[in-house]
Amino acid sequence: MKTQTTRRVSAGLLAAVLVLALSGCNKALMVGDSVTVGAGPVVDQRLTDNGWEATTDGRVGRNTDEVRSVIRQLRADSNVLVVESGYNDAGDSNVFRSRMAGILDDNADVGLIVVVTLNESRGYYSTANAIIWDLASTHPNVRVADWASVTRYTGGLVSGDGVHLTSAGNTAMANLIADTVGPVNPW
Repeated sequence: MKTQTTRRVSAGLLAAVLVLALSGCNKALMVGDSVTVGAGPVVDQRLTDNGWEATTDGRVGRNTDEVRSVIRQLRADSNVLVVESGYNDAGDSNVFRSRMAGILDDNADVGLIVVVTLNESRGYYSTANAIIWDLASTHPNVRVADWASVTRYTGGLVSGDGVHLTSAGNTAMANLIADTVGPVNPW
């Protein structure tokens, strides 16, 4: 069963890469909360270095429902969408699942959606990450940028509150996102 899921996701990702390559569009949009506020400028630069016309929009205290609303307003012709959200509303797993599923369903026509997992500094963040992975397995245009794994194995990336990033964390997250998105023309 796991092999079938992996094949379906892999085929979907291949299709997303082909759509991106053939569309000629190179717009990437990242929407998130205060983590995006801090990392956004570095993410913009890394994506720009990869040939993307990048836009980030973050706000302190933004929940996943507001992320969904901002995406609706700003998405336009972006063919890459990066979603960094959950720190402000993942405590209610049913609400978080519904909101994140709404984002992914609303954007099923986007070539590639990258969803960033949460640093697991609180117990319910690991539940939110499980939701992210589960939803990604049912949406073929979704890749997961596993920030939780990066922070689990590399110290000094997150401040004492367990959420906000250090300067090194901003760079590490930008690299993770840029590597997950890849260059505009991979061929």
